[in-house]
Amino acid sequence: MSRQVRLSTLEMGDLQVLLVFTVGNEWEPEWEPLRGTLFGDQFSVIPKEAVDHAFHRLSKPMTKALGIQPQGALRKIPLESRMCFRRNKCPMFDHKQCFPEAKNMPWCFEPDGVEPESVRQLATQAIELWRRGIYIVVVQDGA
Repeated sequence: MSRQVRLSTLEMGDLQVLLVFTVGNEWEPEWEPLRGTLFGDQFSVIPKEAVDHAFHRLSKPMTKALGIQPQGALRKIPLESRMCFRRNKCPMFDHKQCFPEAKNMPWCFEPDGVEPESVRQLATQAIELWRRGIYIVVVQDGA
């Protein structure tokens, strides 16, 4: 089960992180459908040892491995997926607010071009985490 934690680092201050653990060569079952997708490719993959050190206040190895910031991950979403999946049927659709980087993006946003629906729901969840400034980190055991 993935865990959301707050880590204090010397390099970057307090960080909100969602830790997704690997089981064998696969991600946790909840997040596994995003592995190999354009959304899953934006997750940082960090060795378990670096995450363990960060919990003991030696944060440099983890912060060096973090990769792009959550806002940067939002910018790397494919153009098609920046549009809402329900835009043609939604009475609340507003092209000025219904995209991931919008200041007041509605809660009902779902990225277009992501199938099946279960994967689209996970991509939506990843977008919500990134919008809140939370890094999504895949903890690689033995990497």
